[in-house]
Amino acid sequence: FLIHCSKQGYPLSSLKKIAWVLLSVSNKLDVAHSERISRSAVEYAVDHRARVYKQPVLKTQSRKSRLYLIHVVTEWLRFSGAMEELQERRNPVTDNIQSYIKFMRYERGLSPATISFRQSQVTHFLKSLKYARSLKAISIHDVDTYLASRGRHGWSRRSLHTLSDALRSFFRYAESRAWTHGIASAINSPHIYEQEGLPLGPTWKEVKQVVDSFSSSRTSDIRDKAIVLLLAIYGLRAGEVRNPSCNSAQATMHPALSIGS
Repeated sequence: FLIHCSKQGYPLSSLKKIAWVLLSVSNKLDVAHSERISRSAVEYAVDHRARVYKQPVLKTQSRKSRLYLIHVVTEWLRFSGAMEELQERRNPVTDNIQSYIKFMRYERGLSPATISFRQSQVTHFLKSLKYARSLKAISIHDVDTYLASRGRHGWSRRSLHTLSDALRSFFRYAESRAWTHGIASAINSPHIYEQEGLPLGPTWKEVKQVVDSFSSSRTSDIRDKAIVLLLAIYGLRAGEVRNPSCNSAQATMHPALSIGS
């Protein structure tokens, strides 16, 4: 399966992640002796998988990770011919999605990872519109409502931006086939700032490491330690540290620690 994924263009980082997923669930799935493995068995294997290490995980991250794990295991079982496929009622827009997939694969030449991601995002969006029997019944209001709901579920601005791009690509293709009209150009993606991913400041653990580095009795270390504490604890600005005054210090510090006390 890993060789197959490699031939499909998956990068080494993705192959390592897939290998880790399969390793963590392998002891919960009896592929050799079971004729077919059901979706519920896959979910059980994922929920009871072996954990290499433990660390705090946000609920939003946990949900996304679980869906990714189920997706990887399901694709592996399908590749191995061991997945129990349910005969689902055909969705009216299934043909539209399949046509879009062929367009991405044969005309655009996109990677399997990109095709799989866009397919899953578009399918999830269309399934959320249970009343929609055709693409013509969908409006930009439906798209905006869906994006807003993803934001309320903890999606980051960058994730929403990627989702918007996927939906815009699908509706642009749909409009080229006259399945719908005027939606692609109306989809607005959240703005991504150049330095958005940078932290607002150091953590308190990092500040303590800096403070602890001034451990000698040298005058420079004593001075630098005091400067860092003034900046970190009392929130003084650089100018106030360079040119301290009793008024600014007393307004900032606790009365018991004010200059002159």
